[in-house]
Amino acid sequence: MKPDGNHPGYRADIDGLRAIAVLAVVVFHAFPGQLRGGFVGVDVFFVISGYLISKIIIGSLAKDRFSLAEFYARRVKRIFPALAVVLGAWLVRALARRVHAARQARGRRRWVRLEPRAAE
Repeated sequence: MKPDGNHPGYRADIDGLRAIAVLAVVVFHAFPGQLRGGFVGVDVFFVISGYLISKIIIGSLAKDRFSLAEFYARRVKRIFPALAVVLGAWLVRALARRVHAARQARGRRRWVRLEPRAAE
């Protein structure tokens, strides 16, 4: 569901709290000395997410339309694209670091290797 102001269940205050929680975590990790306790943003984010998920489940149960399979299918549909991007970026970075380390190791061996002397 897209966060638009026209949706009847949309609450801008909850969106704002989630944004502040995420921002606190980002600042805490980007500038460790600047924001003490920024990790609390994770707790706030999880509480808000739990509230929203509970609201969705309770609303579906009240309408007698709840399906666990559909519930998780929506979660997967929303989360997996971001997961694929993160895992892809991690894989590219890991391979780049491995190639770089291999090239450095190969370069060091050249300086250590003793070549046979030409016969005098």
